[in-house]
Amino acid sequence: MQIKKDEFIGAYAQSIGIETARELINKKIDDSTLENREIYTSEEAARICGELANEGGLIRIVARSFLVQLERRRAEEKALLLDNIETQVWYLTDVETYGVVNKAMSNFLGMKKEDLEAKKLWNILDREEARACIACNKKVFREKKQIQTEQWLKNGKGALRALSVVTTPKLDVNGNVEYLMCTARDITERKRMEKEKKKLEARLRQTQKMEAIGTLSGGIAHDFNNILFPILGYSEMLLNNAPDDSDLKHDLSVIFNGAKRARDLVRQILTFSRQGKYDLKPIKVHLVIKEALKLIKSSIPATIDIMQNIEDCQSVMADYTQIHQVAINLFTNAYHAMEKKGGKLKVTLKEVDLRADDLKGVPTGTYVCLMVSDTGIGMDQSIIDRIFDPYFTTKKEGKGTGLGLAIVHGIIKSHSGHISVYSEPDKGTEFYVYLPVIKTRQQTEQLETQPIEKSSERILVVDDEKMIVEIQQKMLEWLGYDVTASTSSVEALKAFQANPDKFDLIITDMTMPNMAGDQLAQKIMDIRTDIPIILCSGFSENMSNEKAKSLGIKDFLMKPVLMKDLSIMVRRVLDNKEF
Repeated sequence: MQIKKDEFIGAYAQSIGIETARELINKKIDDSTLENREIYTSEEAARICGELANEGGLIRIVARSFLVQLERRRAEEKALLLDNIETQVWYLTDVETYGVVNKAMSNFLGMKKEDLEAKKLWNILDREEARACIACNKKVFREKKQIQTEQWLKNGKGALRALSVVTTPKLDVNGNVEYLMCTARDITERKRMEKEKKKLEARLRQTQKMEAIGTLSGGIAHDFNNILFPILGYSEMLLNNAPDDSDLKHDLSVIFNGAKRARDLVRQILTFSRQGKYDLKPIKVHLVIKEALKLIKSSIPATIDIMQNIEDCQSVMADYTQIHQVAINLFTNAYHAMEKKGGKLKVTLKEVDLRADDLKGVPTGTYVCLMVSDTGIGMDQSIIDRIFDPYFTTKKEGKGTGLGLAIVHGIIKSHSGHISVYSEPDKGTEFYVYLPVIKTRQQTEQLETQPIEKSSERILVVDDEKMIVEIQQKMLEWLGYDVTASTSSVEALKAFQANPDKFDLIITDMTMPNMAGDQLAQKIMDIRTDIPIILCSGFSENMSNEKAKSLGIKDFLMKPVLMKDLSIMVRRVLDNKEF
């Protein structure tokens, strides 16, 4: 404690008068080793007053008593000041004993000040909390310097709060620690915001990854699909003409199926990058799941039991191929998790009604819920947090690409659905997929194979790739149509201008030099408004089925296309059917 010179003069003056006290004290200071200053420690003031009292024959206790009272008053003033600040403040007489505490501190712990002072930290805090605090206090005593730490402590209501604690040592004239002064600020909200910021940053990084892969996939998709188109087309036509049970038909089937797998791979990459165009139609999910189970059963070993409970559900608006891909991916992951020891693969499909807050961020309503569970190795939380990240895989090299679940996640989100996962190490994994049912009654997509229809209308086919034009021409001619082919959009426009009534349908590529497909379509429709047009593309960021129809184009076809699908679309457009 520090005392002003005038204060301890006043203390001495109670016995001998102010002027005499001032004169004697100044003389005593001048005669001593003390400097003449305005502020002295309580020990220095007591020593001077005591020496003067003995020399003057006065009662020493008078001055000492006054100094004690003065010190007590100072302490009360200090306590009042501390109680009127929001920051938590407390003193520690040693590493584990509370001294003075302020009101903010006692309020935080939900206790009275008098019940805290002189108590041990062990008696107030949880054992782990007390151990952490005492360890910090010992370090301050040892190093004799201020230390700032972040500590998690429970408040009086049992809620865990984050505190920024500053512990400062009070040193005496000899450099020894007299006591510790601690201050604390509640930073729980700041920590929450930091955590939320990290989540947002992680989402941003994920978005950037998706954009990068989208750019890459978009760059290769168009050219790759153009390469696949003639492979698919020619092999399909040759298959139709090859003798049954012949080696030729078998070999062609291998080529045809390989090309289809390559086409599906490109679609998966585009789906993953969220740039794939889906053919959304009303479908019955239970039919898709049953078909996927039939396909996967042949590759699953006998050590894995398949249990299924698949109910007939209402239709959902979805792409059949994409939902099939989701099912295959989830079944395959479950099988791999049980590959070593075997187990049970359980597949359940049913309708559920989700209420508010059943699933965070998922609207209320009726959903078709697919649950795929296994009794395999399971996952801990660190893996669960990353399973939908691109290229993240726990499988050995050669067993997985790291795209499977990322693709599944992309498909479900693009279908306005939701996917969640629950897993524990050595206890298996459960995936839940929710797809919203169609609110209005619509005709469900028929999954049976539709027959290839033949006809004789006149079609103008336009594509700058010669191989594409040739295979489209051959496919359409095989179907019976009268086909005029062109590798130049400019020349195709001239041919149409010369004889607009010569054609019943236009099929044009989107990406072409000199004049893009949508521009060609507009110029053709300016000449003849009733002419139906199909726009094709291997990949286009600037065109979709919806945009094409808004321009008056009848439909949008993603290359490469099978002859069956081309036949169905051409026939529907020519017949002006809605689908």
